[in-house]
Amino acid sequence: MKLLNSYNHLARLVTVLLLVLLGGCNADPDSEESNVASSKTSEPAIDQPARSHNSSNSLTWEGSYSGVLPCADCPGIDTNLVLHRDNTFSLTTRYLGEDDKLFESSGTFRWNEAGTGIRLQGLPDNSIHYQIGENQLIQLDKQGQRITGDLADQYVLKKKLAIPDHTPVAIFDAPKWQLTELLGKPVTSPESAWLTFEKQDGRVTGFGGCNNLAGNAVFDEGGKLHFSQMAGTRKACPDSTREMEFLQVLRSTASYRLDDKTLVLMHAKMAPLAKLEQR
Repeated sequence: MKLLNSYNHLARLVTVLLLVLLGGCNADPDSEESNVASSKTSEPAIDQPARSHNSSNSLTWEGSYSGVLPCADCPGIDTNLVLHRDNTFSLTTRYLGEDDKLFESSGTFRWNEAGTGIRLQGLPDNSIHYQIGENQLIQLDKQGQRITGDLADQYVLKKKLAIPDHTPVAIFDAPKWQLTELLGKPVTSPESAWLTFEKQDGRVTGFGGCNNLAGNAVFDEGGKLHFSQMAGTRKACPDSTREMEFLQVLRSTASYRLDDKTLVLMHAKMAPLAKLEQR
């Protein structure tokens, strides 16, 4: 009887050992890795935005942009912003009508998720946003939204395009082009308007007879010329009639002709709008 009990006890031990051994053999040696993989696959996937055409990858956005932006307590802010391919920028501003002091800053910029606009970083409040367009930047509000109101269309910086090689060098070499005729009438006043053209950045500066002027001049093939973003200081002038006419002529100019030392501004093939002589 004792022998039978010993045999039964031994049989139970053997059975237990066999179960342990069989369990070890059936265990998946990669179970730990499988559990890790399983836990990884159970994590929510991070959405990756699909690559689509936007300003960041479809436009040649790097370059220099300039314009005169609205100002709450001055005639305007003469602004020049240069964007570099490595996402850095340099910004120069000058408040018109004050001491003409230049304010310079630089830093990096960051694209928004849609790839349509940027925010300048490294500035005091990091709140300057721009929407990137075809050869232009549109300044946005502090929340990155389009500015509305009567001055909304003035928050634009235009890209400075290269001056065509065929543009006469004399236009840029002249220190000053003085207004001598306006809308068919001679101008003889010693305080008459004048313009100066910059070849490097396409800027044009000058004097309207009372106020200083600044803007962009774009020369195209076939003798085409148009002025953009023209603005000036806002002094109280005794008579601003001629100055207003001159500004309107600049806005209407569509072509030019250079006759020796006389620059003729025209609108299509109509009679000359203005004549300026090299001084």
